[in-house]
Amino acid sequence: RRTAGGDRLVVGVPAACRTVPGSERIVGYLVNTLAVSVEFTEGMRFGELIDRTSAALTAALARQELPFDEVVDALGVARHT
Repeated sequence: RRTAGGDRLVVGVPAACRTVPGSERIVGYLVNTLAVSVEFTEGMRFGELIDRTSAALTAALARQELPFDEVVDALGVARHT
């Protein structure tokens, strides 16, 4: 929380995106970036942080087929190149 400078930390996590039957046999680099967001609160215990992180990662993995670019476009986030 001190390092991030806020109450929310978003980390990009690579996922294989091979959940469609038959895709596990495809050769190639099929990776999507998942945005995993965790909120911190004052006085939070480490166990609670682990629970929140686990829940956030589970939720992100459930939606891993949605391409990261589409998420960014849908949110209207400004891109800097």
